Amino acid sequence: MRSGSRRRVPGTVWMLAATVVAGVAGYAMQLSASARLDDPRLYVAFGTFWSAMYAMVALVSGVQNEVTRAVRPVADGEEPGGTRDLLVVGVVGAGIVLVALVGAVVVWPHLLVPASWMLLAGWSVLAVALLGGVMQGMARWGSAAFLTVTDSGIRMVLVVTAVLLAASPVWLYGAIAAPMAVAVLVVAAVVWPRLRGQFVVDVGRTVLLRQVAGTVVASASLGVLVSGLPAVMSATARDTDPQRLAELLMVTGLARAPLVVPVMAVQAILLVRFRDSSTAARRELRRVSAALLVLTAVATALGAALGPWALQTLTSGRYSIEPWFVGGTVAGAGALGVAVLVGAALLARSRHVAYVALWTVSALASVAILLGPGPLGGRAVVAMLVGPVLGVVAAVVVNHRLSTRREQPALR
Repeated sequence: MRSGSRRRVPGTVWMLAATVVAGVAGYAMQLSASARLDDPRLYVAFGTFWSAMYAMVALVSGVQNEVTRAVRPVADGEEPGGTRDLLVVGVVGAGIVLVALVGAVVVWPHLLVPASWMLLAGWSVLAVALLGGVMQGMARWGSAAFLTVTDSGIRMVLVVTAVLLAASPVWLYGAIAAPMAVAVLVVAAVVWPRLRGQFVVDVGRTVLLRQVAGTVVASASLGVLVSGLPAVMSATARDTDPQRLAELLMVTGLARAPLVVPVMAVQAILLVRFRDSSTAARRELRRVSAALLVLTAVATALGAALGPWALQTLTSGRYSIEPWFVGGTVAGAGALGVAVLVGAALLARSRHVAYVALWTVSALASVAILLGPGPLGGRAVVAMLVGPVLGVVAAVVVNHRLSTRREQPALR
């Protein structure tokens, strides 16, 4: 009997595998755009929309993180509940996305076409956040992995096809945004019948909405730093030449992704571990942060040495970059990765005020630096390095003060 049994693959392994697949697919899409989009203006349109949409993903990840923390499997004899509360969160979130994008079009009418695609993406991302949060809160990592792979797989096919055809910006926008809607419909049809009636939300609707609101404020700031930075760079480019702007956006996306994307993707796993044990939170945070810093030091040196050559080779000499910009970008990605780990630990222990302080200070500092004087490349590197560091310092100070006031042990 025992010899014929199969060893079950842990769900976290499926999630990590899906993360790798999604990361590789996303990187391949950016590489294909860098190699094939000869017109700098077309690449700037691609890179800016890609950045803005994934900033939206990061913003809505606050909803997913809070749902993950609040949802748990129903216990024996316990009444399931919370579906209506999640629907209320979804309706409120959809309304906010609509108002924000309509406001943007009123101020900047030329954004009508990209904003229309962004509206579809925003609503789809919100649905993904609610469904994904339920799956992760119940530790259904295999189902969450299915959602991740489905979305990235569809997007890769569409984006690579559009890039190879040198499609106009509107087709590039659609190829980036539409897969999220398709993926969430497919996965919900398969997975939701097995989730319905199997979970409970451990906080009331008012508390859930309040905590989601606080987390989304922080996630909006996180979105600016992680995925939205190229869009902010584009908005603060001033008189930067399109060729130079394309080079800076290209390197910012390609050089940061190998460090930032994996950390962002596994934070849900860390969130559950940190939630279940404060001792594990401290130990895991120190161990993973130390490993990330060592990896960052090595990657910074390699990026500075090989990055300029890699960019010229990839683009057949059409674009070039300085070693200091590549190295500074990679170092900034490592600093941001550590801040993401600190944020996950704070959120898991319900330290929402410190979590909000972490990302609000980081984003405000980074945007302020980008708005300052000097060439865009220098401003961008300083913003990537200084913003996350100031945010972590602010979070540590706020967490310590609140813990002392409540006579609770601070997260160390």
